[in-house]
Amino acid sequence: MEELDLVIKGGLIVDGTGSPAFKGSLGIREDRIVVVERSEELEGSEVIDASNLVVAPGFIDAHSHADKTLPLYPTADNYVMQGITTTVGGNCGNTIAPILEYWPPNMFWDLDIIFELSPYKYYFDGMFPADEVKRKVKERYNVDIEWGSFGEFLNWLEDRKISVNHVPLVGHNTIRAEVMGPEWKRDPTEQELNEMKELLKEAMESGAFGLSTGLDYQPGVFSKTEEIVELVKVVREYGGIYATHWRRTGLRRERTKPITEKIKGIIEAIEISRKTGVPVQISHITLGYTILPLPPPDLIEAAVKATLRVIEEAREEGVKVHFDIIPNTT
Repeated sequence: MEELDLVIKGGLIVDGTGSPAFKGSLGIREDRIVVVERSEELEGSEVIDASNLVVAPGFIDAHSHADKTLPLYPTADNYVMQGITTTVGGNCGNTIAPILEYWPPNMFWDLDIIFELSPYKYYFDGMFPADEVKRKVKERYNVDIEWGSFGEFLNWLEDRKISVNHVPLVGHNTIRAEVMGPEWKRDPTEQELNEMKELLKEAMESGAFGLSTGLDYQPGVFSKTEEIVELVKVVREYGGIYATHWRRTGLRRERTKPITEKIKGIIEAIEISRKTGVPVQISHITLGYTILPLPPPDLIEAAVKATLRVIEEAREEGVKVHFDIIPNTT
């Protein structure tokens, strides 16, 4: 065998296939794992003793907002120190591109900047001129936002040599804000919807893996199902996915429309997938039913089963429905 550049020897190997863990070694040549075996006989130019350690593939953060933090922290120490090597970013409808004329106020680390531009109590009163926010970002973080389109953002990010693999989604809220600007509390015109589609096409052709929505956030909370369906049809042309922060609460204070049961948001997400044929990823799923006051465990279990039943029935008819959940102890 050709000499190995690196050998990780004697660790408990969890290979990611679902197979039982086993003690063994793996060999790397030119940044590729070329051999994995149940022995400690491998030798290489460099050897790492992994005794009493677990050796596993890099973890995937399937729901992140890394697209917003990587421009500030390209080495992504918070991820790599946890063993996370791949991030799926751009979730919940809010992405850092395309940014052409307007900056939607949902970027997390920019909240102090937005407050300086327009003090708020709970909700922002509109979209912000992109040039103003870019200037503030430069002043505060010494980061030049040099991109406009989604493709320009991905090229800019790649030039920064980020430490993780990144799976980008493009956000519906960002696209909607870019097209509708200060008129975001209404339905789009046919022309505006077509402009959204063009921005979405550019993103997909540039490397986006799909579209995300944030239907409890501005401005997506004001969009109807039909608008989302039309956009997801564009995603279908590129073999992409649809990831959704599903409609659960509406705006927490500036109520848009009362939501009687959260399960309707899950049903809406499934219906969008059904109508378009595009796989749907339901973000941070919770109970589809509200039980107040806090119920005993057996009622919670019943609500869990009833929620999952809706998904299972859709899967049985062929709809590609997936979901993730926030890990917690509650």
